[in-house]
Amino acid sequence: MLEIRLLGQFDLRLDHHPIEIPSRPAQSLLAYLALRPGIAYRRERLAGLLWPDATEANARSYLRQALWRIRKVLEPGKRDYFIADDFTIAFDADADYLLDVAILEQEVSTDTPIDELLRCVQAYQGELLPGFYDEWVEPERERLQAIYAHKLTLLLDRLMAEQRWSEVVEWAKRWIALGTVPEPAYRALMMAYTATGDRSSMAAAYQRCVEALQRELAVEPSEVTRALYEQLSRSEPATGAGRSPIEHKPPANTNLPRQLTTFIGREREIAEVKHLLDATPARLVTLTGTGGCGKTRLSLQVEEELLSHYPQGVWLIELAPVADPALVPQAVAATLGLREESGRPISATLIDYLRGRKALLLLDNCEHLIAASAQLVESLLHACPDLTFLASSREQLGVAGETAFRVPSLSTPDLRQLPPLEALLQYEAIRLFVDRARLALPEFTVTSENANVIAQICHRLDGIPLAIELAAARVAVLGVEQIAARLSNVFRLLTGGSRTALPRQQTLRAMMDWSYNLLSEAERALLRRLAVFAGGWTLEAAEAIGSDEDAAGMIQPDDVLDLLTQLVNKSLVIAEGVQHDRVRYRLLETIRQYAREKMLDFCDMDGVWDRHLEYFARLAERAEPELRGPQQVLWLNRLKDEMDNLRAALDWSLDSYVEAGLRLASALYEFTTRYGSISALAERLMQLLKQPAAQVHTVLRAKALETAANLISWGGDRAESRTLAEASLEIYRELGDVRGEAHCLDTLGTIMCLMDQYEAGRLLVLESLRLYRAVGDQEGIATALLDLAASPTTKTQPAPALTCRNV
Repeated sequence: MLEIRLLGQFDLRLDHHPIEIPSRPAQSLLAYLALRPGIAYRRERLAGLLWPDATEANARSYLRQALWRIRKVLEPGKRDYFIADDFTIAFDADADYLLDVAILEQEVSTDTPIDELLRCVQAYQGELLPGFYDEWVEPERERLQAIYAHKLTLLLDRLMAEQRWSEVVEWAKRWIALGTVPEPAYRALMMAYTATGDRSSMAAAYQRCVEALQRELAVEPSEVTRALYEQLSRSEPATGAGRSPIEHKPPANTNLPRQLTTFIGREREIAEVKHLLDATPARLVTLTGTGGCGKTRLSLQVEEELLSHYPQGVWLIELAPVADPALVPQAVAATLGLREESGRPISATLIDYLRGRKALLLLDNCEHLIAASAQLVESLLHACPDLTFLASSREQLGVAGETAFRVPSLSTPDLRQLPPLEALLQYEAIRLFVDRARLALPEFTVTSENANVIAQICHRLDGIPLAIELAAARVAVLGVEQIAARLSNVFRLLTGGSRTALPRQQTLRAMMDWSYNLLSEAERALLRRLAVFAGGWTLEAAEAIGSDEDAAGMIQPDDVLDLLTQLVNKSLVIAEGVQHDRVRYRLLETIRQYAREKMLDFCDMDGVWDRHLEYFARLAERAEPELRGPQQVLWLNRLKDEMDNLRAALDWSLDSYVEAGLRLASALYEFTTRYGSISALAERLMQLLKQPAAQVHTVLRAKALETAANLISWGGDRAESRTLAEASLEIYRELGDVRGEAHCLDTLGTIMCLMDQYEAGRLLVLESLRLYRAVGDQEGIATALLDLAASPTTKTQPAPALTCRNV
């Protein structure tokens, strides 16, 4: 038997004899695969994970060497513990092995015998892989700490129920000795000391808890801990309270969305943030905390209540769909309705608009764009003295003068000392669960029979709003007892005890694992594919990109509507209502990230991204002529809705499907000159044109070169734009494409006029007009005549403005 110990140390034993793998990367590879037995990982993913700084070829070579080293060490066992082929590697789940992590992860419930709970927690001899610094280790380390804390909490509860007070003290002290600040352990000590009559030790335990929390986290004990101490000291426990959203119609100078669900609790947090923004005043307040803790909803509620304080605008800037840091200013400008001006930085346009305005901007989900967000905020704060920012992020922006506010979880009751039924709804987490459960099942009520279970669910979810909402949405198909059982067996949740009281990202991952496992195979496949979208999608897009064959089987386009409806009903997809004649859907960011990881695991990422690129290339090509017709407003709005998807598709094309990328970029020219980042499109198009696959002389390359010429001319580099236009003209003539030649002559002539070479420019446009007349292109004739009319004949006349051309 192979024994693998990863907790507290990396230790291997074969038939009880120690063996050693001298290579640290090989050790990391073995640990990563052993933690997920039976899952086949693509070799390129493993190589990139373990050797992120190496080239792809070198990383794959290192992977082969690491696997060879592991197999060589394990040869005495006469057993290959891996299932590998040219594409994937997996640890054999059917092999004869023992893994300490598997013992810790063993499913437990409130009915699990104490001896089994003891076996689970005894397997935890310290943090996962101490001394390993691979990027994947820290999340796993936090996840296993969460599992240990959850099971140790269960154990302490069982020991207290059986009044085994000496063991309670022993295990509580073990937990505290790990160096964290586990409030459940301190509470258990307080209970044990009180039960044995040692009230001075009870008070000392509480005082140590207060000091440790202040020293390590700069926070006070939780309401649960304070209430227990007061009760044990013969005082009444404190209770929380709830609140409802303010109902009023938002003014015209805001884009804050109307909330369709009740806002629960947060009186103290709202008052503190409002005080920071209004009474202090701080001009940048950042709400920090992990995913799902309610940063966005809290910030929206604060902005809602401050509308009258900022008469010249309260705006929500959603940064989650933005992938490129360079596009942060464009995202702000788009929200404010500002357009990029030719030859002028977008930041200057923003400053001109916001200077002198008493306005409040909410930058939501900044964590993946920290540097770019900080740079923009700092420049705007310096230039606009009346401007205020409220930001939400998993970390601070790091701007001078920034005030950070950590968003806590919702209040939950103590499971060992539940208040009366009528007082239970005063706790925020309980109120939220009941409110969202009634949305899913209107007849849902809190009774004396289910109150304890509801409190248990909220407590195990540690008051995380997103986790509670996802759990409450299941009451339509599961009883609360079933939900509680699944939380115990699958979610492996933490009830407190890490340095941050709860590793919420791991909690959300566990919640998503549960929600994902409740889906059918087809629903899972569609959810994974929907993660390819940025900023939302329409049903038509989902049908085109979500249908195809993978490990889950065939999803026909006609199946997508029903599957999408199920995902909406299960609170995994949000239907946002009709926008510009289409219903749009989106994923919460945490769910989108989870689904993307699953898409990688199932090895269907490339195909989905290729379909995404092809769909949006065709959409842009359909829109291109419509932007000059009677439906231009409709199509302009449709493309505006898809801005984030169009950018994501272009980015994918740079390393994958170059032809589709050229089609997409060329078709977006006219739209981008009206709404979008001209410089960003020019940069991507030039990158595409430099790819080997784009060097063949085709009509597509000629059109792309002409598009690039026009885009670069907007930026002011006339010489480069002329070179590109001349290269395009040469290809059109080489291919005998008269209409394309006419079009490019008109473009080149306009560029020449912009370079003050008016006579040469007019001659080129006149030649363009002659060719247009020869082929009977009425629209081309009109365009050439317009450009002739706009072009000066002498230098004393003003230079023409570059028109939005049909490239």
